[in-house]
Amino acid sequence: MSVNRIYIITGEKGEGKTTLLEHVVQCMRLQGYHLGGFLSKGFWKGNERSHFELWDIEKDQGLMLCKRDPSEGWPQWGPFFFNPEALAKASQIIDRCLLEKPDLVVMDEIGKFELADGGFHKLIKKLMQNLIYPQLWVVRRPFVSEIMEKYRIQKISIFDATNSNAPQICREIADQLSELK
Repeated sequence: MSVNRIYIITGEKGEGKTTLLEHVVQCMRLQGYHLGGFLSKGFWKGNERSHFELWDIEKDQGLMLCKRDPSEGWPQWGPFFFNPEALAKASQIIDRCLLEKPDLVVMDEIGKFELADGGFHKLIKKLMQNLIYPQLWVVRRPFVSEIMEKYRIQKISIFDATNSNAPQICREIADQLSELK
């Protein structure tokens, strides 16, 4: 049995949300938990993000998610052009989570694109409709309230990247997961 809890790591652009998430994933794995889902690893060129890779945390594989340079057939959202192959891969990763029902599903990053019913919106809905919980998301601070409202999240734990650390987050999630066993 799973609890329909959402954990959110939040912060501003460039505050280390994904890096913190990577450390939480490592910590949870070391404790023997089965995790599914993906990271959106950002890469910098100068003072701005040049691109993001979709990183399958179970297979330890990455694929270009989006970039600033246009590519034919890649839809644009904001300053980025999104790789349809990576969006399809994200869907495959979530479908695998539906089958395997991991202890924790990770999704990085949920934000404006999802608020506009794009990006990973359909994947979030699919997980929720199939009662696949708990989930750990990365959400930029300005969007947390809107995301909570859009997805009607009631059971939530929020960790700020500037004053939380991986062992603390890992301990809280592990404690709640152990209560379910």
